Amino acid sequence: MKNYMIGLIISAVCFIVLTFINLYIYNNVMSLSMVIPLLLFHIVLFKYLIPIRRLVPYFLFVCIFVVFVLFTIPKLTMEQAKEKVAKEFQIVITEESTVPIEKNGWNPFLTDRAYFLRGTDAKGEEISIMVSPNTEKAFKIKE
Repeated sequence: MKNYMIGLIISAVCFIVLTFINLYIYNNVMSLSMVIPLLLFHIVLFKYLIPIRRLVPYFLFVCIFVVFVLFTIPKLTMEQAKEKVAKEFQIVITEESTVPIEKNGWNPFLTDRAYFLRGTDAKGEEISIMVSPNTEKAFKIKE
């Protein structure tokens, strides 16, 4: 187990940082379905490649991991979605959360959640809006 410790620590720190970013910036809509298996694979690769000085394959894996992380980052944060909705629909937002959405097929880079915002317009009517973090489109929801 001692041989795996450094790789485990590096993977754990990456996981904590990505989870923190996902939770506090993207309100838990970022898809980590491919990142977590890659972090587990990193532990094994680190143990077997670093001691024998096989740095090129290791850094190739790190580059692949970074590309996967960059592809999983949604286009919109919750704050950007709120600004978009407030500007596009001229509402005052009173409630914000995330809702599950259905995906067509399996794509590890796309999220399966959307931002849900509720607010009141200038007429005092309550409006519910869903914003897709992948496509940046806002949809008015009829209740």
